[in-house]
Amino acid sequence: MAIVAVVNDEDDAREIVARIVERDGHTAHRVGTPEEAVALLATGEVDLAVLDLRGGGPAVNRSLLRDARAIEAGAPVRAVLVGRSEGAGLLAWQGGADGFLVRPFHADDLCRAIDEALARPDAEREQHRRAAIATIAAS
Repeated sequence: MAIVAVVNDEDDAREIVARIVERDGHTAHRVGTPEEAVALLATGEVDLAVLDLRGGGPAVNRSLLRDARAIEAGAPVRAVLVGRSEGAGLLAWQGGADGFLVRPFHADDLCRAIDEALARPDAEREQHRRAAIATIAAS
């Protein structure tokens, strides 16, 4: 069981994602703003963050990921970013994401992305990102 920060600026969407995370056996912390997310991630208690801030576009999620990594307390937090296009996915992977989903997504896809990101050893994270970037670039 992992502690997952569900970061979403839409109340209903945040609640749905949090319930999916909890159904998958994890603890979900619901967060609505980048400031709250950075504060929570700074505690070092979060294993993974699902980032889906729609206000401000995909740059907000990548900025939050960068900010979270700058203040990490301990092991690098894993992050699954959510966006509305594969183009946003390329930027997410380049920004250090451990997973990416195009909205709308199926609950099973979210659970799979979370579980894979949590299971991936630290030594393999960068290689996984490079492979995802290469796949998108080739398509």
